[in-house]
Amino acid sequence: MKHQIRSSLGGPLFLSAMAVQFLISTSTFMLFTALPLYFQTQGAPKTVAGLSTTLFAIAALLARPLGGVLFDRYDRTLVFHLGVGTLIGATSLMALPAGIPYLLTCRLLQGVGFSLFTTGMGVLLPDFVPQGRVLQAIAIQGLVASLGPALGGPLAVQLLPAGFELVVVTSTLIGIAGMALAVPTFPRTPSSRDGEGSASSQDLPHRLWSRLFHKEALAPSAFALLLGLSYGAALTFIPGYALTRGIPNGGLFFTSFTLAVVLTRLFFGKVQGDLSLLTSGSFIVSGISFLLLIPLSGYLHLLVSGFLYGAGYGVAFPILNTGALMSAAHHRRGAAASTFFTAMDAGVATGSLAAGGIAQMCGFPAVYLTLGIGLLGGGAALLLPEVRGARFLRTLD
Repeated sequence: MKHQIRSSLGGPLFLSAMAVQFLISTSTFMLFTALPLYFQTQGAPKTVAGLSTTLFAIAALLARPLGGVLFDRYDRTLVFHLGVGTLIGATSLMALPAGIPYLLTCRLLQGVGFSLFTTGMGVLLPDFVPQGRVLQAIAIQGLVASLGPALGGPLAVQLLPAGFELVVVTSTLIGIAGMALAVPTFPRTPSSRDGEGSASSQDLPHRLWSRLFHKEALAPSAFALLLGLSYGAALTFIPGYALTRGIPNGGLFFTSFTLAVVLTRLFFGKVQGDLSLLTSGSFIVSGISFLLLIPLSGYLHLLVSGFLYGAGYGVAFPILNTGALMSAAHHRRGAAASTFFTAMDAGVATGSLAAGGIAQMCGFPAVYLTLGIGLLGGGAALLLPEVRGARFLRTLD
């Protein structure tokens, strides 16, 4: 069976897919920024602000394994549209006048929808482009996705003084536009079960594990977990931390972040060979960016930190993501994507919750010190001989 529906990176199909990515990301990340700030204005403790991101990530985390199975066994496009509809529907429900528990429940539904959306993009995207351009395509997708926090974050901060409901309505309308564009963009792409083989000789736990997760994707997923820890803390607390330092619009951190991602992604058309040094350096730069946040003193300081974080994250994420996806056969790509994004979600959930607890007890500087040291450690680990020879890096040669 033919699975590939190839398009050049400048072709209308790929560009339309990127437009869907941009609209859904912008819609989603408006709430990532606005909801913690809204909770803070309502007098809620920092742990509740962190919980708004944690519950989203936990729901996405729990939905990932099932999503991987659905994408591998059923019509991938149908599952993808189901995820987008769930995400935007849950966003619209947040406009209803209700309390914090209700909003947190909506965040759970958003997490489920977002997990299906992001897993679906990872599963479907390699079918859109020539085989040798997958890394570049995923780099471009990550670039477009990063425009979500860059635009959605500052936009949410600007709209929030006029009312949280206005933020929700705007986010919903942007999401509906993305959902409408997704219908003609993604044609029916049924999955293949060829090569699954018989599992009758395996014990049940092993069969369940192999169905939900992909072994070859575990190594890049471990480093994705560390990236997720930093990303969850950044999304949830940097705008609030900036306010405590006399910086009204901390969302500009993500604008600088995006600029760096744009610049780093320009190099991915010619990336080849041993990527371990490049990936290690990206973790080290990300670690330095968090250490620079400790003495945050103004907008320039904030923008420099955001730029460095974007440069590190912008290099590391597409390499790890592509390594996880391309280590799997086509019929197991759903499990590989699920494994990778499960790790990322676990990091976001743990990072935002732990950062909230640390900030409550020790203050924000302790959060960024901890994350900075952790990312530097990840950069050092990528230089170990065992990691440098790992398959997920060799598959990109």
